[in-house]
Amino acid sequence: MRSVVRLDTIDDTIKQLLSKERHDDFSRASCDVLRALTILGGRAWHSDLNDTLMGLWSIRTSEMQQTTSLRRHLDDAIRFLNEKQIIVSEKKQRADLSGSPVEELLHSSKEYIGLLRNFGGDREVLKYTRETSR
Repeated sequence: MRSVVRLDTIDDTIKQLLSKERHDDFSRASCDVLRALTILGGRAWHSDLNDTLMGLWSIRTSEMQQTTSLRRHLDDAIRFLNEKQIIVSEKKQRADLSGSPVEELLHSSKEYIGLLRNFGGDREVLKYTRETSR
């Protein structure tokens, strides 16, 4: 029963962010992090998350000013999503082609099904997936 309450809270937080994203770059950046994690299967290294976000933003707009504003809010958005327990970000060892592992943040969704429920049919997620599969 406890997990049902928690899921409702996660869904409520996501719905609040979605309702504000058109007018608030912080909410937009938070939603975009969740969109990127949806695209990436619920888990991503920080560098992969950034690459996917840049792809989402390039598809959405050609305005560099908006992209810059969203990048400015990215760290705060990730921190907020961690505080709300929607994602977990941990420093982990990542294999590198140089042969020595590097330490990088790994971002994971606590409830990937919740991301799919809220973003699986999202227009921007579908457009990104369609554009990158060509």
